[in-house]
Amino acid sequence: RGQVRELFIGPGEWVSTSSMNHWINRYGSVVRTYKQEVVWFSFIEFSASLAISGIQAAETDTYTGCGHKKVFTAIIFFVLLAVEAVVWPHARPRDNVLDFTMLGVQGAAMLLMSVGYYEETTVHWTFDVASDLLMASVVVLLAKVVMDLCSEGYIFFSGRRRTLQDAMFIEKK
Repeated sequence: RGQVRELFIGPGEWVSTSSMNHWINRYGSVVRTYKQEVVWFSFIEFSASLAISGIQAAETDTYTGCGHKKVFTAIIFFVLLAVEAVVWPHARPRDNVLDFTMLGVQGAAMLLMSVGYYEETTVHWTFDVASDLLMASVVVLLAKVVMDLCSEGYIFFSGRRRTLQDAMFIEKK
């Protein structure tokens, strides 16, 4: 039971017990999954998503341009993976492992797609493999969603949510 609980819950959610630090009430759904000391990592992930969106939105009319876009996207995935491997930002250890897996798979898929674009075709074996890798990433994401639902169910039905919420208003001495 302890190992299963550790897998799904981890060390648990953190709460602010200071009356000066109740920003968690407003932004809790965004930062709650991170360790308290590295909550800034949510900004890094948001920035990476913004950068990827900007890269993919750039128009190009050549296969080489598309290849460059995929390479830049892969670089962002791999840099984010490296930073996450050093920081281990998530409160639940399984979230770190699942994120490593998704970032690595998505980065590899982008590199494979770039090879196809540099060959100046969209009918290339690399696109088939990249498609399978991206589907595998979706399966990992689905597993994460199921585990998160189980975690939230446990936290709610075991009464931990109420205990954590009550702790928010107790001042530390």
